[in-house]
Amino acid sequence: MKIDPRRTAVRRTGRALAALVLLAMAGPSAAHQSAPLEGRLELTPPGELRLELVLDLDSLATGRALGHGGEAARREVAALDPEQRQVSERRLRETLRRRLRFRIDGQRTGVEIELPKATAEAGTFGDRAVFHGQGPANSTSLVLEVSRSFPALQIEVVRGPKTERLAIPKGEASPPLPWPTPPP
Repeated sequence: MKIDPRRTAVRRTGRALAALVLLAMAGPSAAHQSAPLEGRLELTPPGELRLELVLDLDSLATGRALGHGGEAARREVAALDPEQRQVSERRLRETLRRRLRFRIDGQRTGVEIELPKATAEAGTFGDRAVFHGQGPANSTSLVLEVSRSFPALQIEVVRGPKTERLAIPKGEASPPLPWPTPPP
């Protein structure tokens, strides 16, 4: 059986073009997923935590990839009537609770989520979320879990006088972070 070199070349070219199209379509999404969110975590005795994250809340509220909603997401959120905005804010808080989980001494802990008032540039829901929580007075450690559907985190951890940088990949958990001991 004889192979026609022209047909083989056409097939190879077609496969190469298909691969390039797939890479071009996946490019922005893959690039977005690799950009970690910046934040600051403060642990204070007796078992209090405060995590402030900088992120595009309008994009998250409208179901767009973080950082990819831009002006369209802001317009969509701004167009909501007050009742729809309350529902959207409630869902946004639920999404944040699912995507970031806190464990104090191995036990999952609920946190309050504050969305500081937005500025005109930041959009309707703003550009930061603040998580507040409290463990028992004798808490020894905190583990922060990042879901697979959330970007990695780059956070500054403040424990008393000590400050360190911590990277938590998406889909993984931080190492146990010990609470600072209270002053005598």
